Amino acid sequence: MALQIPSIPPFNPHGDQNSVSQRWTKWKKRFQYFIITYGVMDAERKHALLLHMVGQDTQDIYDTLVIRQAEGQ
Repeated sequence: MALQIPSIPPFNPHGDQNSVSQRWTKWKKRFQYFIITYGVMDAERKHALLLHMVGQDTQDIYDTLVIRQAEGQ
């Protein structure tokens, strides 16, 4: 019998704007447990999985951000 581990629901960036940070922190902790459970070690795979699992609404927000990498990376 195969072990079936349920996925986590996508992050909802809408709703009470005063609690986005707290909700994100809680969601991100669940995501960290998820990647540990599945043994994802590679940083690039973690990033891709994060973007896949956050859901389309959060992906749309992410796609509008300008992210600068630190020198030397």
